Amino acid sequence: MNTRIFGGVSEKKIKYGNLRELNLVIAQTPVVPHIMKSRYVLILFLIIPIFSISQNFELKRPNVVELTEELKKTNYSQDVTYLYLNRNYKVESEKLEVKKYAYPDYSICAFKQKFENGIVYSEEQCREAGGITTKLTLPKTDKKSLIQWVELIFKSSTMEIEHGWNSDKTKFGPTDDGAGCYFEIKETENNTEIDMYCGC
Repeated sequence: MNTRIFGGVSEKKIKYGNLRELNLVIAQTPVVPHIMKSRYVLILFLIIPIFSISQNFELKRPNVVELTEELKKTNYSQDVTYLYLNRNYKVESEKLEVKKYAYPDYSICAFKQKFENGIVYSEEQCREAGGITTKLTLPKTDKKSLIQWVELIFKSSTMEIEHGWNSDKTKFGPTDDGAGCYFEIKETENNTEIDMYCGC
């Protein structure tokens, strides 16, 4: 007959009345399954959120009609990206790094502002007849949704100059490289950035 071992006590010994020793072994054996199950559940609860956070961020789809109407109301004096952010995301800071024109009314010509989800917007148009330069810093963002976002933001500005993408869809601008709006998508270690410029 094969002899099996139970915590150092053989089946043969158990068969021949060594129940006292068996009870001692059972008492000393740790209750592992319940503890291990709890640990596995805890680990799963810790890991699942990490995977969900690591998914790429997606910008909300711009409403072209509403943005176009809002631009008309302001006589195109505000940047369409800034209008979009204010309509879709909660502001999390006042205007930072503010610069003002030296004349005639000392109005703001450059600033930075933070929005929810780690979005940072900055604009600069302090140079006379120099156009407007803006930058959007985002969490790592899904490329397909970003391409669509750029196209819809551009469409909202009602510019009639023909624009298009380069071959790897990282730059969007006038097909004749002349006056218009330029968008460039850049990837950093932790963020996705969009550099934008509109002007002559």
